[in-house]
Amino acid sequence: MERKVGEIFEYNGEWYQCMHVPQKHSCKLCDLRGLCCDNNGVKIVTCAWRHRKDNTSVIFKKLEKVGEPTMLDGKLVQKILKTDRYSCNGCCFESPECDKADNDLCCEYEIYVEIKQNKEDMERKVGEIFEYNGEWYQCMHVPQKHSCKLCDLRGLCCDNNGVKIVTCAWRHRKDNTSVIFKKLEKVGEPTMLDGKLVQKILKTDRYSCNGCCFESPECDKADNDLCCEYEIYVEIKQNKEDMEEEKLNLKKFDLEAAKAGKPVCTRDGRKARIISFDRKFLFKGVSYPIIALVEDTAKEETIYGYNEKGKVIIENDTPYKDDLMMLPQKKEGWINLCKNNHGDTLAVGVFPNREEAVSNCPPSYLGTIKIEWEE
Repeated sequence: MERKVGEIFEYNGEWYQCMHVPQKHSCKLCDLRGLCCDNNGVKIVTCAWRHRKDNTSVIFKKLEKVGEPTMLDGKLVQKILKTDRYSCNGCCFESPECDKADNDLCCEYEIYVEIKQNKEDMERKVGEIFEYNGEWYQCMHVPQKHSCKLCDLRGLCCDNNGVKIVTCAWRHRKDNTSVIFKKLEKVGEPTMLDGKLVQKILKTDRYSCNGCCFESPECDKADNDLCCEYEIYVEIKQNKEDMEEEKLNLKKFDLEAAKAGKPVCTRDGRKARIISFDRKFLFKGVSYPIIALVEDTAKEETIYGYNEKGKVIIENDTPYKDDLMMLPQKKEGWINLCKNNHGDTLAVGVFPNREEAVSNCPPSYLGTIKIEWEE
């Protein structure tokens, strides 16, 4: 298949861009190398100039996804980073009237691509548990003449623009079964268990491990009182931003601390400088008074707008890589150790250097040590 130079396309759940290269190029640069002719002689892409109508040699570069898929203007879309800057080529919203950049919904290398869903994507099996927008749901069978009022995803079978998220009516499903989707209650906070980041939830069916990420004959979670009756564990798939935030030990954005000059960064760790806290700008009824300069991939700074919670302008409230976070400051100091009248060891004072700590040593002095912490 011949892709045009600059064309962006999806293959096996990932996005790629067709790029021109000199004729004597190295296939090592191509992220779809080998697919120009697979083992059965079937071509997925055409790259060599002698096989292309435009007589141009190309490679295919994999594009980085930004955040998770989301609904925007009636489309299920994925934001991606392109290789060419300040170009809307390939964006599903490309038009002279588009105001996404003006409203800080995209910038520089970013565009939106529409995710085309097939029937299998939307049809959930009866009993299946799945995640949607940070919440967990279970697909449940109901009589054909059921009430949509019982469904916790009502309206998503077909939204205002005809985009289906789930399939519920029996006449549209392969199993000829009418279903509803019930939101499941979370139990506690996400935790690490057996090397997985998991969330405990309450199912609708009792004493069943269906949907549990630890389901196996050898599982001993119930025996060890880690789950019971209606409870199961579901694995939380972390994206790049989640893992970066955890690795950097970032703190939730604090408006007053930021105004006091405390350092901030983006959720994925890029440096940010706030230059205004009082911009007058409303988007869908929400004020976005903060303007910040954020370091981009080219070590240049891009202007972003934020609300008072440090959230970048997007359609929903899900975490996003461009959100502002508080960057912990590493501190160090010196403390004196001593014993009290009961023989207990105590730490006394925090001093900026060892000399000052030693000069203020208390009675029953044992020694001086250096400590480090984050604020």
